[in-house]
Amino acid sequence: MKTVSKIALIILYLCFTSCLNDDDSINFFYEGLPIASAELPEELVKDSTYTIKVSYFRPTSCHRFEGFDYQGIKNERTISAIAVVSDETTCETYDEAKEEDTSFNFLVGNESSYIFNFWQGRAADGSSKFLTIEVPTREAKVKIN
Repeated sequence: MKTVSKIALIILYLCFTSCLNDDDSINFFYEGLPIASAELPEELVKDSTYTIKVSYFRPTSCHRFEGFDYQGIKNERTISAIAVVSDETTCETYDEAKEEDTSFNFLVGNESSYIFNFWQGRAADGSSKFLTIEVPTREAKVKIN
């Protein structure tokens, strides 16, 4: 009899817990945000760190800036602004995407120049569009006392 009551309790437990919807998590995904503009100096000094200011477009209230996707090959840097997008039904879609500012730090290495490719979205044919800015570098001035 004890075995039967244990089995009955297990069956009741499974019936009740399988009907509960206790998934209170917010669903989200990542999406690129088009970069409107970037502020870079006219030249970079090797072994120095610069703060690069970037403006990006945020299309809805559910898009929250998360950071940058940053890829470097030789002297080229491809930078995309990334948003985490909550899968809510109460998002406000802006008539015109809101332009917002952020920045990142860039450490200059030994390249003679850097080519920055800032992702600006997709063209009609689906290819990526970029704002491309090349900035030359120079050696730091040596102080002699």
